[in-house]
Amino acid sequence: MKRLSFPALYTTLLLLLFLFALPENSFCENGKAILTTSATQSAWLPSEAGKFEGYLSSPSGKYHLIMQMDGTLALFEGKTSQDRSKPIWLVNGTPGLGNYFLNMQNDGNLAIWRGKPMTKSAIADQWTSGTPGLLGNYFLMVQDDGNVVVYRGKGPQDNQGVLWSRMHGKVPLAQTNSDSRIKLGELTITPCSKTEWRQLYNATTKFGEQRLAAYLHINSQNFNSARQICENCAREATVAATISSIFTSASAALPAFKVTFAACLANNNIDKNIADSISLSTETTCNY
Repeated sequence: MKRLSFPALYTTLLLLLFLFALPENSFCENGKAILTTSATQSAWLPSEAGKFEGYLSSPSGKYHLIMQMDGTLALFEGKTSQDRSKPIWLVNGTPGLGNYFLNMQNDGNLAIWRGKPMTKSAIADQWTSGTPGLLGNYFLMVQDDGNVVVYRGKGPQDNQGVLWSRMHGKVPLAQTNSDSRIKLGELTITPCSKTEWRQLYNATTKFGEQRLAAYLHINSQNFNSARQICENCAREATVAATISSIFTSASAALPAFKVTFAACLANNNIDKNIADSISLSTETTCNY
């Protein structure tokens, strides 16, 4: 029986951690930190004149992004969303009370719209992030550092890089966080195949080696200072996940990994903003 190398075993265990992701709703509940799209559905943060104003709050509750009923998208620092004594960032739409919604579109564009979501009267207003692209998974997040960021991916656990932020604007694809990812290991999985049709009844099927790699991402400008510690903590957490999966069950691997990884980061005094930006991902390649 062939023994898996440590990186291969590490990757196998990480696969267990990606089986438990849950989707977000299209309409955001007030107070959440994240607004998430899917390839078939945008996500909205609405306000309605005289009734309510939708808002997102950072994980610590320090910052609040509010879609105001006057068409202004505003970020405030305060203990609650009602404390608006310290504005941080304002984007003005068409002035005047009415119905508006912040639209995290499933093409990656963030925009202010007038009207109500999913109605014929809804139209795009003046402001957008200017980042339309392919339909897919994107999420908007209000962070504890006061930044408002559009990421590619299904959520923090599937973070595929920054698309836009209020602090830095649009981020070109070449400048996303590909350099800030740490390769944790890889292994060979089920072979991949492709079929080539030369004539209508002349098909050739080719088989190739399929490799799966696991990565740890640090979406922070200070990732270099934390890289080695995060790598060491990830390995320590993998050992804990291994023990839990062997002596308990596969479903116990994820909680064990999270607890051990978080404790290790805290013991090494990793900045909370860096810790909150860490995510895991996998990708496959075929070699024909």
